[in-house]
Amino acid sequence: MHFIQAPDLKGGCGQSLDCIFHKLTNCTHADVANSIDAVHFPWSTSIPNVLLRTHPNSLPPILGLSLRLLLPDMTPDAEKYWWRSQVAAYVMRPNGAAMQRLRELRMDPKLHKGFSLLKGEDPASGEELTMPFPVPEGAFKNLPASIEMNLVEFREYVLQAEEHVMKNPLSSRKIAFISTEDPGVITEAKTISSLLELSTDKGWEWYWSDIPRFNGGPETQLELFGNRTDMTIKWLLQLTMALECETFVGTRGSGWNRLIDQLRCTWYSNCKSPYLEVGDDESWAHYGA
Repeated sequence: MHFIQAPDLKGGCGQSLDCIFHKLTNCTHADVANSIDAVHFPWSTSIPNVLLRTHPNSLPPILGLSLRLLLPDMTPDAEKYWWRSQVAAYVMRPNGAAMQRLRELRMDPKLHKGFSLLKGEDPASGEELTMPFPVPEGAFKNLPASIEMNLVEFREYVLQAEEHVMKNPLSSRKIAFISTEDPGVITEAKTISSLLELSTDKGWEWYWSDIPRFNGGPETQLELFGNRTDMTIKWLLQLTMALECETFVGTRGSGWNRLIDQLRCTWYSNCKSPYLEVGDDESWAHYGA
């Protein structure tokens, strides 16, 4: 397998995601059709579901059976979670040009903003901050979901994070990176120092990137960003910055949250760090279904 270097992303490079991600393979359909070595694995299988434990549509049947033999204590939902995490990690591989552009954007001090407010202080007296690189240890990633599901109020995310800080004062800090399509969330964050009475006097340090935000359809998003390459790379930047954090507050009812949850356990070694779920049971039950 070989990979093709993408052109300069600053000027846009066409309409394909190949501008940003490595190709899945350098093989073509003709290569496979003409190869006498091709092996075809049908998605359906004659193996009884009682052996597979997961529905054949959840993951490749042969893989499901292999996982059961190798890891007999792995639950069906865990199998789906593992498989979809592996797929996400493979498909979402930025190419060299994308990695270079991501680095440029991440290190641009003008692109990232920060704000902190002491407990009980007037928001007008808050302090503007410069975002550090990397995000400090013990920081949170707040992931307010967008229009794809029933919204959870931003304060619910903050409450979950503050309760975790109070219970884990040695390993957690009141520092959070916010990823959201809703500009109102950023505005609200600037008014919040602490929500719990027992919390310390130190207020939250909020960080975010200064990119176009609109909690609506992709057409409007595209209009705000100017071109789809720039839009994709800047949202990919939000994803990679989120993965710098250790503890995550979000809801797996959101596809964006699920993607970050999957990549934190494959691209990064953050699977042992907490993921604080703010959604209802339906947001995470049978995860990966």
